[in-house]
Amino acid sequence: NGRGYEPSAAPDGVPGHIEIVTDTNGARALQMSIFGVDPYTYGGIRSEIRSDSDEFDIVYWYRWRFQLPESWPEGLWLVVSQWHGVWDEGDYPDRFETMIYRTNGEFLEIWNGFDPARISTEMTAARRLIGRHRIERERWIELIQVHRWSVDPDMALLAIWMDREMLFSENKHVNTFNDPEGPYFKFGLYDYGHKGNFKEISVLFDGFVTSDGECR
Repeated sequence: NGRGYEPSAAPDGVPGHIEIVTDTNGARALQMSIFGVDPYTYGGIRSEIRSDSDEFDIVYWYRWRFQLPESWPEGLWLVVSQWHGVWDEGDYPDRFETMIYRTNGEFLEIWNGFDPARISTEMTAARRLIGRHRIERERWIELIQVHRWSVDPDMALLAIWMDREMLFSENKHVNTFNDPEGPYFKFGLYDYGHKGNFKEISVLFDGFVTSDGECR
């Protein structure tokens, strides 16, 4: 909502935007909300929580869940999770993020941006659609991503599951940008450029777990 918070400054969330609520099954969940009148925060309106940066060439496991409302506005695409890069000075300003999960309430699209060049340009920065999958509203959707971010194709690894079904698995393909730090994970809601026409929208999140190395 136009501000960034350190965890110590908002230990109980941000009223109206990041709140602990009860889902339809009576369990606690994190509700992330944005409003059409929210001020811009770095190019759009958003309510997100971020992690620390991953390191390059190390295996990480991420697991999280989200649930969309039945009232999702028709035709509205919003980012619900992403891995955001730490850019070099001089990088192409409109390059894609390392990983984006976005939805229009009917489909979940998964995109990957990458470039082995030290300074990304309009010609070198690439992106690809990893997958497009139908989803349901008012139901928990579980995502698992295992990756080793690398600009060395011999080191790169990327695998994705949705509701315990493998959607994508790949080795030996550059899957990130040649940045000073590895990407960092964010989940929540992001309306880039505020292209949506809505008053308010909320999404539930739950079950966030992350680990580096082998998962047992």
